[in-house]
Amino acid sequence: MKIYLDIDETMLNNGIEMTDRGMVYVGGPAAHLKEFLEHILKHHEVYWLTTHCNGDATTAVMFLAKHFNDDLLHLAMKIRPTKWEARKIEAINLNEDFMWFDDILTTSEEKDLIETGKLDSFVRVDLNKDPDIFLRYLNI
Repeated sequence: MKIYLDIDETMLNNGIEMTDRGMVYVGGPAAHLKEFLEHILKHHEVYWLTTHCNGDATTAVMFLAKHFNDDLLHLAMKIRPTKWEARKIEAINLNEDFMWFDDILTTSEEKDLIETGKLDSFVRVDLNKDPDIFLRYLNI
């Protein structure tokens, strides 16, 4: 199966909080991300589906270098690139089995997934509401 991964608010919590010192970055890698990546990279074809990678996987890895430790960065380097123009869904072959992990789905992408019977292939990630989401996917 093919697995597609977004970065912002999916693999990486881009949280910012207001404190008495001003805005403070509180983000970082999602919980259980290392175990999740190790599993899916071993058992599936894994692809970037993020604005940080549009045909060149090194741009995603370079972006993550300031947020990931060496172990996570080594895993991220194994993820393959995708290319798309206007909508991320253009990079997915909707006739194949896949899972797409992302924090947001556009109305038109949702419509395409519904029309092709693939809406269940989309996994909405909300790291604030469900910080342990990747634990549930360690056996896919």
